[in-house]
Amino acid sequence: MKKIIAFILFSQLFLLTACENTTIFSGESKDWKNKYVSSDNDQSGDFDLVIMYIGKEPAPAKINYEYSLANKFNRKAENLELKDNKVQFEKVACDDCGITEDSTIPFGIQYNNKSEIIELEPK
Repeated sequence: MKKIIAFILFSQLFLLTACENTTIFSGESKDWKNKYVSSDNDQSGDFDLVIMYIGKEPAPAKINYEYSLANKFNRKAENLELKDNKVQFEKVACDDCGITEDSTIPFGIQYNNKSEIIELEPK
């Protein structure tokens, strides 16, 4: 009986994890290191985003960013304050954030009258 219960629990856990797609994208420049993690299943999705300043000069007080993918979504934010040299979003719910294709995400950052585009690539 214990073997049957263990098999059923294991099977359910396997099915739940098999239904979720997680894709990790990351990229780096001289001043920035970014990571985007997309998770989605049949009912919902979410993403994590970390934008970290790694430059040698003092970190900017605020940044703007924008990124998009193949007419699937377009996201941007302005005047975000860095805390401990980074901006971080965790488990942000979304309907269109699931990325399963192997492509790059052009990620634009504007700060201190400068701008960069970092190509986030699947890992």
